[in-house]
Amino acid sequence: MKEMTTIRKVLGAPSETHELGRVIGASCHGGERIRLEGELGAGKTAFTRGLADGLGLSPASVSSPTFTILHEHADGREGIRLVHADLYRVSDRDELEALGWDELEADPTTVLAVEWPDRVDGILEEPHLVVRLSHGLDEDSRELELSIAAGSEYLQPQDQRSCPACGTSVASGDQHHPFCSGRCRMADLGNWFSGRYAISRDIEEDDLVDPDVQ
Repeated sequence: MKEMTTIRKVLGAPSETHELGRVIGASCHGGERIRLEGELGAGKTAFTRGLADGLGLSPASVSSPTFTILHEHADGREGIRLVHADLYRVSDRDELEALGWDELEADPTTVLAVEWPDRVDGILEEPHLVVRLSHGLDEDSRELELSIAAGSEYLQPQDQRSCPACGTSVASGDQHHPFCSGRCRMADLGNWFSGRYAISRDIEEDDLVDPDVQ
């Protein structure tokens, strides 16, 4: 796996898990590969609903894959498609390839969010993002471990030409674009974790449909 930078945070309610997914989804441009890790009921589906929200898709259309290996959600903003996969019951890669996995993995317009990736050898070994969720100290809280691949471009507004953290001019082809450095990238994400960035809208009831179904 690529070198990863990891941030840890306690999420106090399902709405916070949803909002994390929405913030990340709003920053995706297609082609992102996301590993979702955590036990049953840890919040993976709540995160994916938020991811769909940020991609311009209906959060209410996202449910736990469970008995369907691949759930496709098409027609997001800019033509982005979300594929939510659950590999818990998959026995080998051949089974996935029969469902068109190779095409999905190569598609630059598809955001792949994969639960239980470790069940199949060689799947998503080089993700852009790893989201690990576990149960917190009370019924609603979750412990989050968010790992971001070094040099990942998944959190970038494409038209940005100056570092949003410090204002330094940044070339579009720079390794850390739109940030001038990995340090500024993590400082910007840290602002969200610390609450310095406001949620752009209120969480609606439809965003939290069956929040305990993971």
